[in-house]
Amino acid sequence: MSGHFPQPNDQTCYLILVRHGATDNNLANPPVLQGGKMNPPLSKEGERQAKCLHKLLESEKIAAFYSSPQHRARQTAAIAAGCSIEEIPTFDALVECDLGDWEGRSWLEIQETEPEAYRQFMDDPGIYPYAGGESFGDVQKRAAPVIRELVSKHLGETIVIVAHNIVNRAMHAEAMDFPLKYVRRIHLDNCGFSLFRFRDETFRQITINSTMHLGT
Repeated sequence: MSGHFPQPNDQTCYLILVRHGATDNNLANPPVLQGGKMNPPLSKEGERQAKCLHKLLESEKIAAFYSSPQHRARQTAAIAAGCSIEEIPTFDALVECDLGDWEGRSWLEIQETEPEAYRQFMDDPGIYPYAGGESFGDVQKRAAPVIRELVSKHLGETIVIVAHNIVNRAMHAEAMDFPLKYVRRIHLDNCGFSLFRFRDETFRQITINSTMHLGT
């Protein structure tokens, strides 16, 4: 192992999967749900978090940084990579979940105004979508193939992908082969990362939601 991360052999790719840094919506009390439609920049705290990630990764041999096209993810990736936003390749399949009618609202409000839809979603988000939007299953179907394609292209290397809370949770379920019904039990902090090893078409989870680099 060199630095903070293991070094891949020529049949292995290591994936550092990052949730974007915090936006003002994330920091609101209660937090505001932001999905594929909202496109805010990072807050000052989110920028600080991304700089902490850059400090962690600057001595590592990273072959490529990829991102969702949404500004908060691209901004995180660019700061972490030490480059301009325009230099970060993006993939539409990594856009955050479409939250439909619930975008821009809080869970407290939704629970009070739409209790049955709220109950169904909380019971199994893999099947039941955000009202008027996508389910976790929908997100997994579009995001996982792209992530698999990227790691397959980078055997022998380590890459970073910056995406979103639901996209990354769905990928954790894909990697660990467990039902999306339980995926909300996975907590992912803003600018936290999870490390995966990809080998022989199979993912192995190494860490989940590492945040020590954030120094809060």
